[in-house]
Amino acid sequence: MWRGSTSLESWKYVQCHVSSLDRLVFYGPFRLILVMMDLNIALVIDKLATNFPRKTVSVYVMIVGLVLLIQYLSEIIAAYTTGKPPSSLDHYTTLELASLEMGIMIPLHLISGVLLWRKKAWGYVISTTLVFISSVVFIALSISLLLFYFWIWTWEFN
Repeated sequence: MWRGSTSLESWKYVQCHVSSLDRLVFYGPFRLILVMMDLNIALVIDKLATNFPRKTVSVYVMIVGLVLLIQYLSEIIAAYTTGKPPSSLDHYTTLELASLEMGIMIPLHLISGVLLWRKKAWGYVISTTLVFISSVVFIALSISLLLFYFWIWTWEFN
């Protein structure tokens, strides 16, 4: 089907057969890469170097990376030593989140922390992006915890 088809035909296929949420999730990282490619890195240091809390953000990003690494490695090492699957595996067959965190997010945290500590431009860009992502995840988890708590509380006592 894809051989000999034009990009317009491919785009029409994607629009017809893929939901808008899937398109957002699929194209989101690619659009982020395109934005990063157009970013003038030389101006980043000029804009952020004077008032940016470089050392604080660098240490924070590296601590988050190390905490995630220790969390996932402790589960994996405990599973290997006991011969039993980790409790977080529950009814799933693989730990998808752990592989994503250990393969992409932890190295990004550690590398961006080191780059920011050394005052490299990409350290500023990646670290601020990771801090934004972690704050959004923290807010989302806090809201879901509150909703879960109040949902269970009203369900049990009514």
